Amino acid sequence: MNHFSGESIRIEVEYEPNHCRAVFSKMNSVTLTGWFMKYANMFKVIKPEKLRNELREQLKAAVRNYE
Repeated sequence: MNHFSGESIRIEVEYEPNHCRAVFSKMNSVTLTGWFMKYANMFKVIKPEKLRNELREQLKAAVRNYE
C-alpha cells in the first residue's frame, strides 16, 4: 500500500474556534485519514460523505478500545 498516492478529492471542513469552513483539494490516502484522526478534536469533515463516514467509523472503533 502506498501511503502517499491516491486520487485528488475536494474536501470541506469546519474548524474551531469560530466554526469557520475551508474547502480544498487533497490527495485521498491513508495519510490524509490519519491526519484528520490526529486532529479530530479540531476539524470536522463536512464533505465528501465517504471520507466523513470513514472517519466516523474509525473514531467509533477508537472509543471502543477505551470502554
